[in-house]
Amino acid sequence: MRKITTALSLVAMMAISAQAATSLEDRVKALESQNETLTEEVLASQSGGFTLVDTTKSFNGLGPAASKVYFSESPLSIGGYGEAFYANPDNGDDFADVYRFITYFGYKFNDWVILNAEIEFEHGANADKGGEVVVEFLYLDFLLSDELSLRVGHVLAPMGLINLRHEPTLFNTVQRPEIERQLIPSTWHENGVLAYGKFDEVGIEYTAGMINALNVNNSKTTTPQNGWIRSGRIGSSKNGSFSPAFVGRVDYTGINGLAAGVSAYYGDGSNLKNPEPGEDVSGLKTTMFDFHARYEN
Repeated sequence: MRKITTALSLVAMMAISAQAATSLEDRVKALESQNETLTEEVLASQSGGFTLVDTTKSFNGLGPAASKVYFSESPLSIGGYGEAFYANPDNGDDFADVYRFITYFGYKFNDWVILNAEIEFEHGANADKGGEVVVEFLYLDFLLSDELSLRVGHVLAPMGLINLRHEPTLFNTVQRPEIERQLIPSTWHENGVLAYGKFDEVGIEYTAGMINALNVNNSKTTTPQNGWIRSGRIGSSKNGSFSPAFVGRVDYTGINGLAAGVSAYYGDGSNLKNPEPGEDVSGLKTTMFDFHARYEN
């Protein structure tokens, strides 16, 4: 009888210990959440009521300013950046350019439905002198789980290193590298639907879905001229033609500071709405893929 009583006592003690451990873990999580909230409030008070951009945080491969809405306690998020430079080329006169002014607007409808948008003003937005105003993305995110979320609207093509992380402090050259301007036509943005997620236990992130196809069947293709792929973007133009294309990427991020992966695109190459005689090339397809890696220490 004493052995049974001792066994029951041990079971009871183990149950109490497990309950205490669970209770302690819950309390730690609650304290961490409170600490994050207090930190957010302090930052907001120091910045006149606005939440500052956390330059250490990225969501689904986006730059810190573009990721701001996902980490802000406030439903409304406003961010952005500016880019201006001076150049003195060997083969021409020196010049200065207010290249870009970017505004990010985000809004959390609730914990799992988020609006995110980027509006770009280029070269002073003076159309007579090469300037323009462009909506570079405007989409709704449906955050279903860490492993699977959906993005619907005008999205960034998940290709290469620069297209998602195109904020100028995130690449090492003054302007974007030629490979990711002319071959991968950054900034590349199209209407589409994407699924994305991450598996932290194995350090894998992915994005895959459908976007509007390129139209590489343009005058710069046949000449040929620099920018024959870049000129094939449909973007957010009025009444743009639509032909579905596949795009996807997989990245390994299991080592701190390292991101390495592959991205691919496949779709029509003659995405014309009302082609003139001789402009359309039937059966034209475009295939693009890249291997990329970066290490930050």
